[in-house]
Amino acid sequence: MLINKNLTLNKRNIAKTLYAQLHELENTLNSYLKYPCNDESFALANAIRVVYEFATGCRLNPTPPK
Repeated sequence: MLINKNLTLNKRNIAKTLYAQLHELENTLNSYLKYPCNDESFALANAIRVVYEFATGCRLNPTPPK
C-alpha cells in the first residue's frame, strides 16, 4: 500500500512540474507571437505552438509575422 502511495505522489509531482513547464512555454509562445522580431523567433514560436497543442489538445491560432 505504501509503494502505491509513493508511486502516486511521484506521478503527481512530475505532473505538477510538467504543468509548470507548460505554462512557461505558453508565456514564451505568447511573447513570440505578439512580438516576432525575425524568422527564427517565429519558427521557434511555431515549434512551441506545436508542442503545446500536442500536449494540451488545444488548438491555437498564431498570428503571422508582419
